[in-house]
Amino acid sequence: SEPSFFLSAVNQLQYIKKIPCRKSNLGRNSRKAKSVRRVIVHQTEEERASGNEQSRQRMAQIRAEEAAEQYVARLEEARLRVRQSRSATSNVLRSQQREHNRLQMAERRQQGKAYQPYNRLAFRYNLGEDYSLSRHVVIGTMTVVCPYYKAQKFSGETKGMCCAAGKIKLPQLREPSEPLKTFLSGYTAESKHFLSNIRKYNSCFQMTSFGSEVIITHFMPAFKVKGQIYHKVGSLLPFPNGQHKFL
Repeated sequence: SEPSFFLSAVNQLQYIKKIPCRKSNLGRNSRKAKSVRRVIVHQTEEERASGNEQSRQRMAQIRAEEAAEQYVARLEEARLRVRQSRSATSNVLRSQQREHNRLQMAERRQQGKAYQPYNRLAFRYNLGEDYSLSRHVVIGTMTVVCPYYKAQKFSGETKGMCCAAGKIKLPQLREPSEPLKTFLSGYTAESKHFLSNIRKYNSCFQMTSFGSEVIITHFMPAFKVKGQIYHKVGSLLPFPNGQHKFL
């Protein structure tokens, strides 16, 4: 009868719902995928190389038998996937870069406000104020070592200022020639005297390499260096019991 037919159909549908669906055999955790991984793990290098070569030949044969329209469609699909992936990555990178730039700009503005009271401070210097106590002018002691060239830096010094984070590469200094090499060694008495008085020697010879043009007039003698008038002309070394009168 008709009611018994409908009851039978309903029972069949309920039975079908209770049957578990067959799992896909395409995932990484499927039985087939696990079996393939076990086989690959126990393969030798020769077997693995042979399997890769067979796979390459099969793929080459499939592509050779592929029609021109299918080849063009496959390449276009691949280009679209790559373009979409790059677009998504570029959008994320651009967003991250904008956020990074925004934070940097906010930090610089905050630092600029902190240093604003010190702008042109020399024109309104206050003798009664101890500026050395301000944290904005104290750069600490030389306790930081550059990781690139091992140069000592102040703890408050800007990072990368000495060598631009390794981008600036200076050539190695050549060994000094004689007699400067002996003077810098520190072994002989003359070398020790030179090193003890090196600042005075630097002051004596600081302008001796400059070219000068002596102007002889009826007034006080003077000389020119690159078109500018500097100190009076005098002896490089002072006379006995005299003062230094270097260029």
